[in-house]
Amino acid sequence: MPKLSTVVGVDDIRGIYPGEDDGKLQLRLDEGLGWVHYYAPCADTDGFTVAKAQLAKSVLLRALRYDKMSSEGALQQTQTGPVGITLDTRRPSSSTLFSPQQIEVLRNMCQATPAGSNQAAPQSVPLSNPTMPYGW
Repeated sequence: MPKLSTVVGVDDIRGIYPGEDDGKLQLRLDEGLGWVHYYAPCADTDGFTVAKAQLAKSVLLRALRYDKMSSEGALQQTQTGPVGITLDTRRPSSSTLFSPQQIEVLRNMCQATPAGSNQAAPQSVPLSNPTMPYGW
């Protein structure tokens, strides 16, 4: 069984961050793998299949690609007399590398699967957060 850290490497992310040296690429990869292991702690265990490793790799690469794109854009300011206009085409970066859907995929990788099934085990999803006022 492959370990995720042996399936994804610096060469896989070189195209996402062109021109960056191997040291920076390795730091980005280590951070991404750290997040994968946070959400899917089974990623480096013997029970992690080739299919799950490839899926985790694609989720990680997609998240890194989106994170890179979120930092691109431009901030343009124009001032004419007392009137000023600001046009910001940058996208805000989120506080985490993965989207909620990607986090769900990673978490489901470590769920037990029914014997002979390709689907993850069913799980309950709370409709509200009981710790927040009014269930928000």
